[in-house]
Amino acid sequence: MNDGIKVTGVLQLQLLDGDIVVYEHWGENMIVTTGWQFIADAMFNVTRPDAMRYIEVGSDGTAESAADTALVVPVLRKLGVYIFFSDTKTARLRVTYEPGEATGLLAEAGVFDAASGGTMLNRKNFPVVNKAATQTLVATWHFFFS
Repeated sequence: MNDGIKVTGVLQLQLLDGDIVVYEHWGENMIVTTGWQFIADAMFNVTRPDAMRYIEVGSDGTAESAADTALVVPVLRKLGVYIFFSDTKTARLRVTYEPGEATGLLAEAGVFDAASGGTMLNRKNFPVVNKAATQTLVATWHFFFS
């Protein structure tokens, strides 16, 4: 019998100018070593301080590494909105960076279990997004369980 568990994460970014999507990017993430440890601890009921509910964006384009524990150049971390879809075994975590938030060049993102510091679940680099002060950025992490 083979009954394995697989977790895949995909980052979706949408840059909006008003109601118009001016840029969209989809990319698979890397679950880092600390993220795998968090998942294992949660499965076996080891006490964890917080759930993975925060998305942080940063400005460094350095490639992901399993050893990463933080973004290279963090810009802004916000509490996300989480929903689980049991029929498709998928979860979604979404943060909206409003006009005036996280402006400038952005090139990395990660999911964390705390408003600052904490444990990083995953990290993703993406082509540089230049977010103007008048624009909105919606970062959505889709997690697929199989």
